[in-house]
Amino acid sequence: MIAVIYKDIMTLKKNALFTVLSCIVAFIYGLYSNNIYAISFSCMLIPLILMIAIFDYDSKSKFCQFAFSTPAKRSDYVIGKLIFSLVFGILGAVSNFIFLLRISTAIENAIIFSILTMLGILVLPSILIPLIIKLGIEKARIIMVVVINVLTISSVTFLKGIFRENNDIIKIFNEIPANIIGLTLIVFCTILIIILIKISIYIINNKEY
Repeated sequence: MIAVIYKDIMTLKKNALFTVLSCIVAFIYGLYSNNIYAISFSCMLIPLILMIAIFDYDSKSKFCQFAFSTPAKRSDYVIGKLIFSLVFGILGAVSNFIFLLRISTAIENAIIFSILTMLGILVLPSILIPLIIKLGIEKARIIMVVVINVLTISSVTFLKGIFRENNDIIKIFNEIPANIIGLTLIVFCTILIIILIKISIYIINNKEY
C-alpha cells in the first residue's frame, strides 16, 4: 500500500501548489467568515478532484496492468485511493472542532459533528471508487454528476414538503437529542463506507486487466 500511496503522491506533484493554495484560501475564508460549510465543502471537493486525477492517470498509463502483475494487493490499491480523503477528512474534522469550540458549542456535540465531517468527506469517494473501477473514469464521472444533482434536487424538494405540509415529522426530530441523531449518523456512515470498500474490493478482484 505504501508504494501505491507514494506513486499517487508523485502523480500529484503538479497539483500540489493548487491544493495548498486552495486549502489556505478555504480555511482563511471559513474561519474569518465563521462559515463552517466552506471548510467542510473544500475538504470534500479537493481530495475528490485529486482522486479523479489519479484514476485518470492510472487509466492512461495502464498502471493497474503493471501493478497487478506484481505481488501488490488489489485491496491495497482500493484503500490507498481513500488516503487523501482521509487526510482531508481529519483536517476538516479538526478545523470544524476548533471552529465549534470558538462559538461555544458543547464539547460532546463538537466531537460528534467533527467525526461526522470526517466520515461525510469519506462517503463520496467511497461511492465513486466502485463506479470508476467497474465503468471507467469517464462514465463514472458522468453518473456521479447526475446522481449528485438528482439527490440535491430530491433532498431540497423533500425538505420543502416536510416544512410546508408535515410539521409532525419536525416535532419528532426536535424531541430526539442532537447527540443521539449524530451518533446514529456516525454508525450509518461507518457501515456504509465499509460496505462500499468491500464492494470496490470485490469488483477489482473480479476484473481482468
